[in-house]
Amino acid sequence: MGLRLSAGSRLSEVDPAMSADLVTVLGNLVDNAVDALGGVRDGWIEVDISELDAGIQVVVRDSGPGVAPEIAREVFRNGFTTKAAEQGGQRGLGLALARQTCIRRQGWIDVHNEGGAVFTALVPR
Repeated sequence: MGLRLSAGSRLSEVDPAMSADLVTVLGNLVDNAVDALGGVRDGWIEVDISELDAGIQVVVRDSGPGVAPEIAREVFRNGFTTKAAEQGGQRGLGLALARQTCIRRQGWIDVHNEGGAVFTALVPR
């Protein structure tokens, strides 16, 4: 499995609060993509980070199976998961936490399929 940063990614210095929020959003999106690939050796994840007037846009795409259209809105709900809990661990928190972080800053997060899942988040400054 490969993880790559897009050639066009750019991010100038951010304050500690924005840094923590970006780690929350980006970390959970990448973690979700890793889970979606399920150890596929030739799978890939690409991260794109760009600065817009409205804030910082984070796009994480993967070569996995994508998100079923009927659950595309549900994946952001706290506790929603398509995976069985492992050894009593709680699941379904990462995407909900990423969404809460974006909304707290007046931003958004969305998903669509394009050769795998594509998660796009806007984290306003």
